[in-house]
Amino acid sequence: MTSQERAFHDFAAFAARLNGDEKGQAQTFLFLLLEASDDDANTLPEGPTFEDRVRFPRECTKFADFLWPGRDLILYLGRRQGGLKLAELGQAVGGLDYMSASMAIHRLGRRLERDSALHTALNHCQINLEM
Repeated sequence: MTSQERAFHDFAAFAARLNGDEKGQAQTFLFLLLEASDDDANTLPEGPTFEDRVRFPRECTKFADFLWPGRDLILYLGRRQGGLKLAELGQAVGGLDYMSASMAIHRLGRRLERDSALHTALNHCQINLEM
């Protein structure tokens, strides 16, 4: 067994024992997953955040775990520009189910309302897709 195979084996054993709430174990889960995939477990890959607050009008604030804007932008464009089905999009970005893909698209739509840099990135992508 290679060292990476051993790391994934250890990660799977850890994940199988999880029984607490996600707030208490989500970051440990992500650190071990990053470590198993040979990423530096003390830093995030480019772009994502552990939690992003998503505020809904007349509702409570909810949290999106491990938000990765680049991935969500791909999902958003695939749905809005390409008309692809949620299940197809989810599989294309690493095996998300259709509901997770839907929530990621919804999250990005909410972020576009308040993040002008993200909106500019979306516009740039749309222009390049039309070429």
